Amino acid sequence: MGRLQTRRRSQPLVLTPQPKVSQRAPKIVFSDLDGSFLTSAKTVHPVNQEALRRLALAQIPFVACSGRPLSSLQDQVSQLGCRYLIASNGANIYDCQEGRTLFSAGVDPAAALALMDAVSDMDVVVDLVVDGCLYSQRGSLGRYEGLGVGPESLATHLKLVHPVDEPLRRLASAGGAIDRMGVWYGPRSDFEAICAQVDALDGLRWIDSEEHVVEMVAAGVSKGAALMWLCEHLGVDRARSVAFGNGGNDIEMLEAAGDGVALCNSQPQVPSHANHLTARDNDQGGCGLYLLDLLERTTL
Repeated sequence: MGRLQTRRRSQPLVLTPQPKVSQRAPKIVFSDLDGSFLTSAKTVHPVNQEALRRLALAQIPFVACSGRPLSSLQDQVSQLGCRYLIASNGANIYDCQEGRTLFSAGVDPAAALALMDAVSDMDVVVDLVVDGCLYSQRGSLGRYEGLGVGPESLATHLKLVHPVDEPLRRLASAGGAIDRMGVWYGPRSDFEAICAQVDALDGLRWIDSEEHVVEMVAAGVSKGAALMWLCEHLGVDRARSVAFGNGGNDIEMLEAAGDGVALCNSQPQVPSHANHLTARDNDQGGCGLYLLDLLERTTL
């Protein structure tokens, strides 16, 4: 997977109803889940459900994309009816129908160990996604709240994590594929220090997806690179793709898509990388409203 080439976006526009025109419909739709396609309660808004139904009728694939590990996304298959999953910020691409991984790109264990050494004196908590499962040391589970992690993020993380008693260094060296790493921190100055350590290492890139955690994947890995890979794999013109996102880990995906759409509840740095901004947020079915309007105005 090559490094994603950044394309500069014009200022995003809020979508407003337009008359139906002879414009071609998308061939594939990608969407981030948390904060984008899912509500704050991790449910699918009725408007988004209707959009999924319309996409299925038109035989337009819907691809769920997330920073979450692959093991935590299996329930989304029945909930969303998606054929493909992009997990761990692009480190895994999974075919739900065939039950197999199409693509994976892991972190070099030597780089993972080097980063653990580099942050060992800092007040941080490290976790690892290995072979699609999220792991953290059992003794660290009580430290997240002290770092200032918000209750919603903390609840989601603790629901996904598998506590282990063995040192994470041993887990990183055991031979499994390291899909991504996470370093949870307190003050923002620690974020900058962690990123500087990552920049000094070969083979890693950092992602600022949410407050109090820096996520690391292998160099060249991103949701955007995964979008490009899957479109090429399926023989779909990338210009006919639509992608939705709200966080820093969605920026490359919004830039790679033919139509990148930022949610109006996005992090401040995200909308400038998109073509459009939704009129409604994730709790109001923003993605679904955009898609239903788009399908109404376009032809297959």
